[in-house]
Amino acid sequence: STPTRSPAPTQEGVQLTSFAQLKFVRVHNLLPETNSLYITCSMRDSPEQENVLLIVQHAAWSTDAPRILVEGGLEGLMPGTISQQLQHNQKYYQYLVHAAPSVVPLKVQMIYPASKSDFDKYAPVERIHVRETAALYQRCTKPWIAEKLATDNIQWVANILEGRAEQERLIYSDPDETTGFVLAPDTKWDQVNMQSLYCLGISRMRGIATLRDLTGAHLPLLEKMASEGRRRIQAKYGVAPESILCFVHYLPSFFHFHVHYVSTGFYLQAASRSLLLEDIIDALRADPDHFQKCALSLVLPTTRHPLTPALLDAIRSQDRA
Repeated sequence: STPTRSPAPTQEGVQLTSFAQLKFVRVHNLLPETNSLYITCSMRDSPEQENVLLIVQHAAWSTDAPRILVEGGLEGLMPGTISQQLQHNQKYYQYLVHAAPSVVPLKVQMIYPASKSDFDKYAPVERIHVRETAALYQRCTKPWIAEKLATDNIQWVANILEGRAEQERLIYSDPDETTGFVLAPDTKWDQVNMQSLYCLGISRMRGIATLRDLTGAHLPLLEKMASEGRRRIQAKYGVAPESILCFVHYLPSFFHFHVHYVSTGFYLQAASRSLLLEDIIDALRADPDHFQKCALSLVLPTTRHPLTPALLDAIRSQDRA
């Protein structure tokens, strides 16, 4: 059959109706612990190649899924027709796909156009543990974060906070500019299996890039995100507050303060760079400047992350001193 021509990008985004509009390139990564498959693709008839990243997730991979992928390629794994576009914000798309019985159900995220940093974020990589002191933060991490803030495009966060995107997905929205936040199901969660519950709370307060920026002045915000976030999730999904863990990543995947809400059974999958919100609150109650002075653990890729060699060089120079 004749391949479907790829859609032309517009200001409103790309209109994808069939995966036949994509060309399979390779498997980018496979994470069994989260049942996630990452696929590098290209838009058909597009001069730019390998700039589509698909993230395919479902409840459990069947034993037949690898054979279908190898023998049928992209269209063997997923049928041609997309059932529903669930959301679109900037270059991030989410689709609902009813797949062949051996690999159902599927939730597919598409990043287009995907940049090198997008592919690097989801690439398989070895990681190391680094103990970041306050001095190392000031010398290495803080300048790197400032550079990321100047170059990273997180307009999608502003779109949510300012009511331009994803409003139909919000569980809760508090407009207060100091203690307010929005709460929505994370794109990683299917909103069906409560054992893998995953929601994201994004603060309305600007200027908190990471945990290091938190002080005692932020306690009202943190306390509200802990209590109100749990209460709203319970009201929406019926999950008891004691079955919900709230945590913050360090380093985060984007530099605007946000809190992760997950089921207690899901937490171990995200624990390597997580600090529980109640522990953060207790630390700030004891010392309002705790996170400006303490040492924090970082789990960083051994390659492709510019912060890794800078920190290791700084640690080695300290050891030689």
